[in-house]
Amino acid sequence: MFRAASDSGCNVIFGFNTDIKYGETVYHVQSEVREHDKLLQTQVFVKGRCLGKNATSFAEHAGQSDWNEDRLHDLLKAQHKHFVECARAGTIEEEIESGRGVPSAAPPVAASATGAFMMPATAPGPAPPQAVIDPVAAFLGTASASAPIFSVTPPAEETPEPEPEEERIALSLTDDPDLAVLAEASAAAVIENEKVTPPPALLRVDEVPEEPVERPPDPVLDSFMAELEAAEHEPPPPPLQQFRVEAAGSIVGKGIGLDCLEPIVAPDGTNVLINVQVSDEGNASPQAQITCRVASPTGPAAYVYSTSNANGVADLRITTQGLDASTAILIQATVRGKSASRKFTLKRA
Repeated sequence: MFRAASDSGCNVIFGFNTDIKYGETVYHVQSEVREHDKLLQTQVFVKGRCLGKNATSFAEHAGQSDWNEDRLHDLLKAQHKHFVECARAGTIEEEIESGRGVPSAAPPVAASATGAFMMPATAPGPAPPQAVIDPVAAFLGTASASAPIFSVTPPAEETPEPEPEEERIALSLTDDPDLAVLAEASAAAVIENEKVTPPPALLRVDEVPEEPVERPPDPVLDSFMAELEAAEHEPPPPPLQQFRVEAAGSIVGKGIGLDCLEPIVAPDGTNVLINVQVSDEGNASPQAQITCRVASPTGPAAYVYSTSNANGVADLRITTQGLDASTAILIQATVRGKSASRKFTLKRA
């Protein structure tokens, strides 16, 4: 569903939220525009747990003369559609782990094992001056050969000294650990390809691949895409109210751990999902009975019940109607005859 929400550092965020069920798993795909960072970000959740995220820069497009909000919306919609189709095909977790992102994204630049960008050494001998593009800008797709970051000029003497086999130029990637991991994996692949260059394989006539088969109709996906098309002609809904959970006291009880993960607001804003992590002697506790008491300033308290899964995580769905800017909640867990409780505060962000 298309939505617009406020965010610190920018005026408006455009985004999509879609639930796709594959087997027994429901993937929540969430895409939004990070205007301040010039990024299109897609995150994938399962029961409130974030499996991973993909961020694509649109800084290069934003500098073009015909850039407008419609083009930004189309880029985000294409990225969101890519991950929705991966979820529908059951390959979204492999897509996240691979770090490939949207097929049209710029390819990563090679990196060394220490997280610094690496360039292969050139062969000995005189060569004309050449521009070397900033590797980070090349990775983000914003580099331009007409605006070099620095230049390399070969020595003036006719017979230069033999250069080492490899020259490494270190650039810090501490600001983005995800970028360092991707660059490191790309560097390993580049080095391996340089060592072994297989001869081109000739295809016989009977081995020529057939034309790709047209995708069969998918009523669920087609309905979703029709909904996106219809949403483009409707005014954006008001921003969703966000919430956060803070511990308001220590655990009362011995041996049992109780923690709350960041809440997730439903797309229609009518309720909020809170994930409670239950542990027993430091280990995840499945089948723990959870009782949540939600204080109400205008009437009797409300109670929500749940049971933890195999990972010790229980889902609590609380309605947002009637919640104050700061609402007290008390969570109690019972594990194999033992019980513990802890107070938390549910606050409007």
